[in-house]
Amino acid sequence: MNLKKCITIPLLSILILTGCKVNETYENAMEEGKILVAKKEYDGAKNMFHLALTENKNDREAINLYNQIEQLIEANTLAAEGKYGEAAKIYQQIQKMDSKSQVIKTEEKDLSKELNKSIIDMNELKESIPNSLIEVENMISNGNYAYAMSKLENMLSDIGEKESMSEEVAYINELIETVKQAEVNKANLLSKGTLYIEKLDTLKRLDEDTSHYGYLSTIEMVNAGRESYERWDKILNDIYNDLKKNLPGNEMSKLKEDELAWIEDKEKTAEEKSKEYEGGSMEGIIYISTLVEMTQERCYFLVETYMQ
Repeated sequence: MNLKKCITIPLLSILILTGCKVNETYENAMEEGKILVAKKEYDGAKNMFHLALTENKNDREAINLYNQIEQLIEANTLAAEGKYGEAAKIYQQIQKMDSKSQVIKTEEKDLSKELNKSIIDMNELKESIPNSLIEVENMISNGNYAYAMSKLENMLSDIGEKESMSEEVAYINELIETVKQAEVNKANLLSKGTLYIEKLDTLKRLDEDTSHYGYLSTIEMVNAGRESYERWDKILNDIYNDLKKNLPGNEMSKLKEDELAWIEDKEKTAEEKSKEYEGGSMEGIIYISTLVEMTQERCYFLVETYMQ
C-alpha cells in the first residue's frame, strides 16, 4: 500500500507540472499574439495564436482570434492590391466575429479609417488622371519627351498596384512605349541631320559654280536649272520621308499642312517673279531659279528645325 502511494504521488506531480507548462505556453502565446497585433506584426501574431491552439485546440478565444487575424491579413492584402470594396467587406465581418479580446477589432477600426482615406485618395486620383493624360499627350506632341516620361512614371507610382485602375495603367504603359519610340526616332533624326547638312552643302557648292554658264545658251541654262531643281527636289523628298517615319503623328500632320502650303507658295512666287520678264529670254531662267532657291531654303529649314 505504501509502495502504491509512492508511485501515485510522483505521477500526479508530473501531470500537474505538465498541465502547468501547457497552460503557461498557451497564456504566453495568447499574450504575445495580442502584443504583435498592436505592433502591426500580423503574421507573427497569427503564428502565436496558432501556437496557442496547438496547446489548447478547443479554446474558443484562441480560435476566434486566429480566425480574426487571418481575415485581417487577407483584407490588408486586398487593400494593398487596390481591391478596396472586397477589403471593406472583410473588415466589416471581423467586427461581427466573437471574441473576448477587442485587440484585433480595435486594429480593424484603425485600418478601416485608413482604407476610407485610400478610397477617397483613389477617387481623387481617378478624377485627375484624364487631365494628366491630356497634358502628357500634348507634351509628346510638342516633343517634350523627358517631361512626358517623368509625368507618366509619377502617375504609375501614384496608382501603385491598384487593380481597379488597370485600364488607366494599361494606357499609361502604352504612352510610355510611345515616348520611348519617339525618343529613338528623335535620335535617328539627329544622327541624319549632320549627313543631310553635308549633302545640302555639296549641292549648294555645285550650284554656285557658274564658271561654265557664260558658254551656255538660254535653253541650256534653263535645262541646267531644271537639273539643279530635280536634285534639290529629290533630297527634299528624302528629308520629308525621313521626317514622316520619325516625327510624332500630330507634329507630322502639322508639317504636312505646312508643306502643302509651301508648295503652293513656291509655285506662285516663281510665276510672279518670272512674269516680270514675260516674253523675254530670262522668263524661263527666273522661273526655274526661283524654284531652286526656294527648294534649297526649304531643305535647310527642315533639317535645321527637325534634325538638329
